[in-house]
Amino acid sequence: MSIPYLDLKTFGATSDPTGVIDSTPAIGRAIDAIPPGGDLLIPDDCIFNINTQLSRNKAFNFVGEGLGSVLRINTGVLVDGMHIGDVAGVTSYLTGLNWRNFSILGAAGC
Repeated sequence: MSIPYLDLKTFGATSDPTGVIDSTPAIGRAIDAIPPGGDLLIPDDCIFNINTQLSRNKAFNFVGEGLGSVLRINTGVLVDGMHIGDVAGVTSYLTGLNWRNFSILGAAGC
């Protein structure tokens, strides 16, 4: 990882395999705090749920510690030009954002 890196837990993200606890506000705070090009750590054995829209315009890196590092996308999400989810008529695309070494789950868990 490049230095500096920030851990999502530091900003109040709570791991929740049930999908109920929304970590979107904490993820937004972490993205706001990270310098351009910095690494945002998704710790191992954690499932963070993005249950609401998330918009930012910053180049940074989402970095996990392996397949046990998980972002679950429970609705459409917009992060620096990236859209993933179930919002009709929107194509997925990436701009200025790097993803490494973690899993992304949809609302159905796959």
